[in-house]
Amino acid sequence: MEYGDGQGLVFSGYGTRMTAAAYHFLRVDDAARARDWLSGLAGRVTPGVPPGTTTPAATEGFCLNVAFTRSGLEQFGLTPDDLATFDPAFRDGMTSPRRTRILGDHGGSDPVRWAWGGPDAPRIDVMLLLYAPDEAALGALELREAGAYAAGGLSAASPALRATPLDGAGDAGREHFGFADGVSHPRPTAIDTAAAWQTARAADPQAVPAGEFILGYTNAYYGVTKVPAAADAA
Repeated sequence: MEYGDGQGLVFSGYGTRMTAAAYHFLRVDDAARARDWLSGLAGRVTPGVPPGTTTPAATEGFCLNVAFTRSGLEQFGLTPDDLATFDPAFRDGMTSPRRTRILGDHGGSDPVRWAWGGPDAPRIDVMLLLYAPDEAALGALELREAGAYAAGGLSAASPALRATPLDGAGDAGREHFGFADGVSHPRPTAIDTAAAWQTARAADPQAVPAGEFILGYTNAYYGVTKVPAAADAA
């Protein structure tokens, strides 16, 4: 596994070290300034590390990851030809008629009824994922990062979401899919054959083929997931 080339959240839920989290949904207002912001952010993104290794950013008191929508990649300069190399589900987005039909999002689950992210909601280009050991540290991290992205030509597209620890038992301790455990995490594992998968699974019950989460690796069907491509910037 090329852990350092992936973001930390792919490999770890950050366990009990980071008990406070917030997710900021951003819109690019000034593409040139936003590219400079992203360039500075890249060196502070928490990388993946092998199991049992301390996450580097966690020693600084926080973890930070970032995600992009199709419109976000457009804002950062990817061309239609570049975007055509991405998976159709990513290009469609969650609220396209085709994706709604595939996912069965009708009736009470229709995107027009969503609290955020629906078809009439403000455009979201970037999601900034922030993790800290407690609420006080998270608040300080949010203030710092909000100042940085505002200066970098981005603004909040919708109110930030804050995570809530799963305290208590029974229904009070369950997340929105109904599971009581919010700490354990699938462990992406590089495999290339059924035999390798069986060996990995026997050694680690949380192992999953890396291609189920990371492009360019073998998935559960023993096929390599497609990797998008982008032309070099001028």
